[in-house]
Amino acid sequence: PATENVTITPPTVEETVTIVDSANRYVTIKKPISRVVVLNSDAATAIMLLNASDVVVGVSDVVAQYPKFFRNLSKLTCVGKWNNPDYEKIIELKPELVISYVKWPGLEIEEKLEPLGIKVLRLDLYVPSRMIQEIKVLGVVLGKEKEAEFICQWINNLSNLVAERLKSLKEGDKVRTYLEGYGKWSSAGPGSGQYDLAIMAGLKPIGEFTTSYPKVDAEWVVRQNPDLIMKMVTGNPLELNASYYESVRKDIASRLSETNAVKNGRVFILSGRLAFTPSFPIAALCVAKFAYPELFHDLDPKTYLREYLHFLGLELEGVWWYPEF
Repeated sequence: PATENVTITPPTVEETVTIVDSANRYVTIKKPISRVVVLNSDAATAIMLLNASDVVVGVSDVVAQYPKFFRNLSKLTCVGKWNNPDYEKIIELKPELVISYVKWPGLEIEEKLEPLGIKVLRLDLYVPSRMIQEIKVLGVVLGKEKEAEFICQWINNLSNLVAERLKSLKEGDKVRTYLEGYGKWSSAGPGSGQYDLAIMAGLKPIGEFTTSYPKVDAEWVVRQNPDLIMKMVTGNPLELNASYYESVRKDIASRLSETNAVKNGRVFILSGRLAFTPSFPIAALCVAKFAYPELFHDLDPKTYLREYLHFLGLELEGVWWYPEF
C-alpha cells in the first residue's frame, strides 16, 4: 500500500503534574521542566544530589557566594537576595519554575511571577522531619524519582542507625542542652531544623518553647544551667578551619562561663551546611557521638561525610564540626 513508508507521529501530549508543596499549596507544573531559578540554597544542594543542576538558570546570592561548594551553580546569573530577589532579573531568565523557602520571600513572589505563567514551588529542605517528603516532591517535579529514592534511602539508613543506638537511652538520662542558632541568644524550638536534630540525637532541649525561633538571654540560660551547648555556624565548611570554630567556642565560654556545659567543656559547634541539608543524619550522628560517646565509639562520622560529598562531586576538606573526632 502507498502508506506503507509513512511514519505517523502521535500528537505530543504535554504532561502536567500537580503536587502539594510545603506551604500546603497545590502547584501544577508542566513537565519536563527545563528552566528553574533557585532562591533556596538548601534546594540547590538537593538539586545537585538529584543530578539535576542542568535545569537551573538562575540562583540567589547565597549560592553565588559559595563557589567551592556549589561549583557550576554559583556561576549562573544571580537574581539577588534569597529573601528579597530582583524580580525583573528573574523574569528576564524566562524560568518555568522558581523554588523558594516556605516563609521567604512573602506572598509578593506569587503576585509578581504567577500572572506571567512562572510557577512558584515552596520547599524548605532544611527541616529533618520534612526532608524525605520534600526530596520526593522535588524528584517528581524534576523527573528524578529514582535519584530521589536513592538519597531518601541513604538518609533513612543512617537515621535508623542513630535511632537504633539511642534506643536504650532512658528519658531521664538525656543530656539537657541549650540550642543556639546562628545568632547570639537565638534558640530553637519545635518546627525548627535545629530542634529536630537535637531530638534525633537524643538530647533534651531546655525550655518549653511554643515558637520555632525563640530569643533568650544570658540570665535565663545560666538559670537553666544546661549540661551541653549545641551551637550552629554559617559559612562554607569546606573552607572553615579549627581556629574559626575555636573563636566561636571562646565567645560562648565568655558568655556562659557559669554553666555546667562550659565548665565541663561540653560545647559542640556544627556547620549549618551539614545540619540543615540532606546530610542532617551525619550531623545527628556527630551530636549523638559527642553527647553519648560510649554508644557511638565505633562509628566515624567522616566515613559518611565522605560518601555524602561524593554524591555532590566534592572531596572532604575543611572542618564541619568542632571539636572534631
